[in-house]
Amino acid sequence: MSHLLFVDKTLVFCDAIETQPNYLGQILTWFQAVSRLQINLRKCEIFFVGEVNYIGLLAQVLNCKVGGLPTTYLVVLLGPSNKDGTMWNPAI
Repeated sequence: MSHLLFVDKTLVFCDAIETQPNYLGQILTWFQAVSRLQINLRKCEIFFVGEVNYIGLLAQVLNCKVGGLPTTYLVVLLGPSNKDGTMWNPAI
């Protein structure tokens, strides 16, 4: 499991195995308890790369929506090849 943080945005990367969402859910619960901040799960999305057979179950465990690629994160388009120069235009 790995993560990227920027202001109020967080990206978490994990393997698509059944135990990872449970661990992530526990981490988020502890984060809320320690920081006294609330995580708005209605805004959270889960994305998958490759073939994941039980994406609905993973989203249900985390209580979030299933998103699709391409998408944007901090005005950078995620999903296409990073060699595609046009994907950087919004950031530039």
